[in-house]
Amino acid sequence: MTNRPETRRKVGRRMPALDTKTAPSQARSQDTYEYILETAGKLLGQMGFEELTTNLICRTAGMTPPALYRYFPNKYAILKILGERLIAAQDAVVDQWLKSGAMGPSRPEDSIKRIASVLRGLITVTKRFPGGVVVNRAIHAVPLLQQLHIESREAVAAQLCDILQPQFPMVSAARLRVAARMVSELSSALVQMAIEDAERNPEGLVYETAVLFASYFRALQDSPAA
Repeated sequence: MTNRPETRRKVGRRMPALDTKTAPSQARSQDTYEYILETAGKLLGQMGFEELTTNLICRTAGMTPPALYRYFPNKYAILKILGERLIAAQDAVVDQWLKSGAMGPSRPEDSIKRIASVLRGLITVTKRFPGGVVVNRAIHAVPLLQQLHIESREAVAAQLCDILQPQFPMVSAARLRVAARMVSELSSALVQMAIEDAERNPEGLVYETAVLFASYFRALQDSPAA
């Protein structure tokens, strides 16, 4: 009898669907849709993403699974919508701050205060968002959702770069793009650190980050050709 190697089929893991199934069109269905998201956000704040299930959302919301599955195929799709909304709220804070002229020339101490103000705004809007701590972490950590963070970072960086170019005419566009992307990414990291470690002086994190950014932009202006 000849031993033959066992042939095994490679079964690839199917990626969870992230798109909602049906967009609510009537007031009642819109209310149901929003209630699902609200319930999921509250549960995320209580237990985290790994423990969250669609069945638990249904039990807590007092609805049947078919009612949830009419809109969302799985919990990842729910988290995606929450992630998109949180990012939109964060981006609105930055957009308003940039349009206010806060990145204009100023004394070092004023620059620190201005930068600290937008960092505080980002922390506040994230903490107020239902399940914001977990949703913000998931945007960075869950591979399926990381594209949301990347797209937001690049959009904010592009907006910041457009504002910086007139202020730093001697700095190359390529270097300004790197600077803008770095500031956007580090700001996002600061927000996560502050909301996850709230008992260890988040204001200290905000201030030191503001000093870091203000010092960096002064150095950038002094060494445009580096």
